[in-house]
Amino acid sequence: SLQTDLDNTSDAYNTLKARAKAVATELKDRRVEVRNLTSENEELSSSNTTMDTQLSNLRALVNQHELTIGYKDKDMEALNEKVKELKKQIEKGTVKSLQDRSVGEKAISNYKRKAQEALAAA
Repeated sequence: SLQTDLDNTSDAYNTLKARAKAVATELKDRRVEVRNLTSENEELSSSNTTMDTQLSNLRALVNQHELTIGYKDKDMEALNEKVKELKKQIEKGTVKSLQDRSVGEKAISNYKRKAQEALAAA
């Protein structure tokens, strides 16, 4: 019976020894996996930081373009107002030119009439 106890203890020891070896191998594999995942996590974090920076730069660029568009819109409005003002001045000039022509034509007409009256009187 002592032999049976010894055999049972030896079997239990060998079972525990095999189990400990399996656990050690699994722990080693898990450590490798953790190292790989840690490395991958660092790469992804770095990539994420880079993308955040790019996003911030693009947002700044969009804001700058929006400001530029705003300035250009204001410039266009100012130019449109200037065009309207110049058109009004051209219309005034055209009307004045027509009025001046009318005055000149009346003066010529009066001169012709007076010249005809002078000729008729002579």
